[in-house]
Amino acid sequence: MTEPVVEEVSSEPTVFNKLERKNIHQRLAAVKESTDYIQREQSKVNGQYRPVSANAIIALCRPVLQQHGVNFVSSVVSHEVITVPGDKDGKNEIKGYLSTVYMQFHVCCTDVPEDGFSFNMVASGFDSLDKGFGKAVTYAQKVALVKLLMIEVGDGEESGYDFGDPPNPAQLAKLDTIQINTLRALGKAISVADAMIVGAAAVPGVTVLEHIPAAKYDELYARLKKRHDELVAGGHIQKVL
Repeated sequence: MTEPVVEEVSSEPTVFNKLERKNIHQRLAAVKESTDYIQREQSKVNGQYRPVSANAIIALCRPVLQQHGVNFVSSVVSHEVITVPGDKDGKNEIKGYLSTVYMQFHVCCTDVPEDGFSFNMVASGFDSLDKGFGKAVTYAQKVALVKLLMIEVGDGEESGYDFGDPPNPAQLAKLDTIQINTLRALGKAISVADAMIVGAAAVPGVTVLEHIPAAKYDELYARLKKRHDELVAGGHIQKVL
């Protein structure tokens, strides 16, 4: 009589057993320990600022998220496109297109999908052709990861955080009630929703009209008033302001 064959079951822990079944917040805390700093690109955009590459952020975050069993999923809830008029001299009838996307991000444990949370973000992207949508989505994903993981962004090869000068009080001030009502009245007259005005302001992290910096008012007013006056001149709407 032959002896029964007994198969040995490997005791080697799987990648998820190694996680010790930590919850999503414990795992994010572990991820943050490995994603504390990223350097800006050397080249400037329009000679104004040095951006952080989306590819660099993904390269930094993806392996660490996978290592700790964290899934990061993004989806576009809705999007809008505004046609930006061209130069006053009439050489270019259309300057380009401002795309605003409303994104939802879901963060959860890879092995326990029900352990997670979601958050929303609004972002805008401008392009003279049709790439504004992609720019807006990429920007939203980039900012979401940086803010979620509290990644420090700097100019040097190593972290060298500089608190710099205290912020100007004018930069901290938000739109007052009169400014908000004025923008809303113009927006309503030309069928532009609050969310589209917020998108046009292009302030990272700002999702409602009341949180837009007062410094943005003149720019937003000028753009809305210009479109308002064009529609009034064409007999399409009644004058509001």
